[in-house]
Order: sequence, then structure tokens, then C-alpha cells
Amino acid sequence: MKDFLNKNMKAIYIVLAIVVVCDILFFTYINKELTAEIVYIPGQTVKMTLTSAIIVFMAFYGTILGIIFMKIRESAWVEAIKKESRNLEKAEIETKESTERIKLLENKINTLEIALKEALKEKS
Repeated sequence: MKDFLNKNMKAIYIVLAIVVVCDILFFTYINKELTAEIVYIPGQTVKMTLTSAIIVFMAFYGTILGIIFMKIRESAWVEAIKKESRNLEKAEIETKESTERIKLLENKINTLEIALKEALKEKS
């Protein structure tokens, strides 16, 4: 199931977007003759507005807000990915340094072994 969702996520989003747009168009068509009273500032006159226009504007503003929120989340994801890649680079550098230290210590041990063998040969 997880592989299916990962592979087809773009198609799922497109289908959901089409369903939402069709839903908005449907409710706009059904409410094309209805009006709603909107008070912009308390105490002022009441404005009569078509409900279908309200639905379209709410859908538009909702889309804009959704895009803004997704951009905010995307920037947070990018920062998290950058942080993780830096951590991986640090771990890789530490691994290389550890490998180099091991090689250096092995070379020192080999040098000391050779020196010890030469010292033992001189004594005998």
C-alpha cells in the first residue's frame, strides 16, 4: 500500500484537485440566484452579494492560503534536508578521520615492530 501511494501520489493529488474544483463549480451553480447579506463594518449599510460570488472568492482565497502554507512547510522541509545532509557529511568526515587514524597507528606499530626486531638482532 505504501509503495502504491508513493508511486501514484501526483495522480491522487490531481484527482483530488479536480474533485474539489468540480465541487466548487457545483455549489456555485446551485447558489447562483441566492444572495447573502454582508456587513463589512458594524453600523454601516448591509451589502447584498451573490452567494456564488462568495463561494468563488472563498475558494480563491483558500487556494492562495494553501499555497502560502505549503511554501512555508516546503521551506521547513528544505531546511531539515539541508541539516540532515550536513550531519551526514560530518559523519562521513569523522569516518574518514577515524580510518586515517587507524592507518597512522598501524604504521606506527609496524615501525615500532621493525625497530624492536632490529634492536633484538643487535643484542644477539
